Amino acid sequence: MQTVSDTSAARRFLAIPLLSAERGWAMAMEIKGQLAAGPEAPKRAHLQRRLWKAAAWGAELARLAAERCDARTGEAIASCRL
Repeated sequence: MQTVSDTSAARRFLAIPLLSAERGWAMAMEIKGQLAAGPEAPKRAHLQRRLWKAAAWGAELARLAAERCDARTGEAIASCRL
């Protein structure tokens, strides 16, 4: 049985990879918008790095959720991966 403090700790534990993945995705989409003005090799490489980091954080979030979350939380995270 989980206590209230265990549940809140689990939420904070998942917040870091969730926000990091979201931040990486948002940054990549901003760079993608800038590439519409004119393709530049450094920006394209930066876009690829940000997408790679977002995917890595997303995989970490899925792993942590599989280990520490109940079925309802796991289903919510799985639906985000679609």
